[in-house]
Amino acid sequence: MIYRAGIYLLLSFTLSWTVDSLQLTLIHTNDIHSRFTPINNELKDCTAADIADNKCFGGAAKRMTAVRRIRKKYKNVLFLDAGDQYQGTLWYVLFRHKAIADVMNALRYDAMALGNHEFDHALPGLLPLLREAKFPIMAANVATDNEELKALLKPYTIFTFDDVKVGVIGYVTPLTKKLSKAHEVEFEDEIQVLTRFAAQLKEEGVNMIIAVGHSGIQMDRLICQKVPNIDIVVGGHTNTFLYSGKPPSVEEIQGPYPEIYNDQGKPCLVVTDYAFGKYLGFLKVEYDKELDRVTKWKGNPILLDNRFHASREMENILATYKHQLHEFTSTVIGSTAVKIDGRFSTC
Repeated sequence: MIYRAGIYLLLSFTLSWTVDSLQLTLIHTNDIHSRFTPINNELKDCTAADIADNKCFGGAAKRMTAVRRIRKKYKNVLFLDAGDQYQGTLWYVLFRHKAIADVMNALRYDAMALGNHEFDHALPGLLPLLREAKFPIMAANVATDNEELKALLKPYTIFTFDDVKVGVIGYVTPLTKKLSKAHEVEFEDEIQVLTRFAAQLKEEGVNMIIAVGHSGIQMDRLICQKVPNIDIVVGGHTNTFLYSGKPPSVEEIQGPYPEIYNDQGKPCLVVTDYAFGKYLGFLKVEYDKELDRVTKWKGNPILLDNRFHASREMENILATYKHQLHEFTSTVIGSTAVKIDGRFSTC
C-alpha cells in the first residue's frame, strides 16, 4: 500500500520526451544539518502521536526508500547535495563527519557542494569527510595552499548520460570566512568563478552544465541571470521552499519549483529543497543536445511522509549510532529544582 502510493507520486511527473534528447532526473537535498531520523513540523524528534497523525517526516531511512524507487523507475538519475550536512543535532556533536559519511555513501550521492558549516571545525573537521566520501565534494571558488585539501576538493565533476556530458560545478558562499572557521582558505566571487569554469567545460565538450552550491537563493538567482552556459542551479543555505501548486505541509512557498530565468538567451532553472531532509527535491528535465538547452521540465519537492517506509538497510546503519546516542543522553550530569527553558528562541 505504501509502496504503491509512493510510485503513484513519482508517476505523476511523467513527461512526453523528444526522441533525440537527454531525459535526466535530478534529485537533490540541502541543509540537512545532521537530521538522520524523522522530524515533526516543529523540527523536533517525532513522537508516537506525530507518527499516528502522519506528522513525521524525513530521515535517512525514508530518503533511501524514495531514492531507490526513483532510481529503479528512471534511467538517468543524478543525486546532488548543496551543502550543510554538518551541525544541527547531537548526532554531529558526538559523531562529527563519521555518521554523515556512512549515510551519504549508503545513499550513493553522486556529488556534493560544500556548505559554510562544513568548515565549522576548520580543516581538521572537513578533511575526514573528504577522505571518506565515495563521491566528489566540490567548491570551485575555494582557494588554498593546503596540499591535501587541493587534492581532495574538486571544482567540478563530469557525468555522462546517453552520450551527453553533464558538468556539475560546486560553489560556496564567501561569507563562510565570517560564518565559520575557514582557516587556510580563501573564497572567490561565485559569479566570476562559475563563468570561468562553465566556459572551460564548454570548450572541453561538456553539453549540459549544473551549478550546485551553498550561497542562498538570491545568489542562485543571480547565477542564472548572470552566468552564461548554466542550465540548472541547485541551491542551499537560505532554507528556501520552492513549490508549484498547493503546499503539502506547513512550509510557506517562496517561489515556484523550478524558478525559470531566460537572461542568457536560454532557460536556466533554479531549484532548492527547503532543509532538514523533510523533502527530496525531484526535477525531470529534457536537454536538447542540438539546441544546447533544457527544453522541458517538471517536478516538485517530494514530502517524505508515511508513503515511504523506513529502509531496513539504513536503519541498520543508524542503529549503532543510536545506541551510543542513547547511552550518552541517559547519563545524569546534574539536577535542578526549577524548569530550564533551553529553546533556541528563548536563549
